[in-house]
Amino acid sequence: MSFYSAASASSDIDNLMSMDLDELTSQNVTVTTAAKKEQPLNDVPAAIYVITNEQIRRSGVRSIAEALALAPGVQVTKLSEFNWQVSLRGLNETLFNKLLVMVDGRSVFSPLMSGTFWHTIDTILDDIDRIEILRGSAGTMWGGNATNGVINIITKNSNETLGQFFEIAHGQYNYKEADYRYGFQLNDFTTARLSVKGVQSDYYSFNDDEWNNYNVAFRTDYIEDYQFLTFQLGGYHTKSEHSSWYTYDF
Repeated sequence: MSFYSAASASSDIDNLMSMDLDELTSQNVTVTTAAKKEQPLNDVPAAIYVITNEQIRRSGVRSIAEALALAPGVQVTKLSEFNWQVSLRGLNETLFNKLLVMVDGRSVFSPLMSGTFWHTIDTILDDIDRIEILRGSAGTMWGGNATNGVINIITKNSNETLGQFFEIAHGQYNYKEADYRYGFQLNDFTTARLSVKGVQSDYYSFNDDEWNNYNVAFRTDYIEDYQFLTFQLGGYHTKSEHSSWYTYDF
């Protein structure tokens, strides 16, 4: 019996050693965006890329919009310290309405301004499990806003974030950030978490206009046998101050 176990382990190691980097990075990665069901990444017949939590953590990015620049084929343009343009397939504008953006399968598209305001979904990055990016038309599956692709930001189940998490950051242009998360268990089948993120900085790098953004999110998960229920709610508050300035040519 021990002989066969050793032989099996040796075979697994040989298989891993024979894989290239792309195959190694896609091992045990599943996606739900392509067909609205869980599938192994290697079995999806579409141009899809997954940004894992590990990639986000190692990259040092401070927002979801910045993290999207890690994926090939995604155009990310920084207009100010907190204003971004994100698009796919070469078309880029301030409020790009041909890219469906979702959080846990729920659209965050703004019908009022026809686009996505990225600072409104700037959750704590440690709460993100992965970001799935589907490049190409997905209108048949997801609707009209998915003409050029889909970005699905999938957060961790609350049973994966139990306990307390606190993080502070400071950087150039008066950048200050404070994140706090508290995860707790309600009973044997239900867990929950409360997350708060606050950011303050200069709006532009060349003046002192102040920008403040606060996000609050709550999630609870009920899991019993094959039954699964998730409830989420949240909100944000944004405040910016802009001073008038003029340029004169002599």
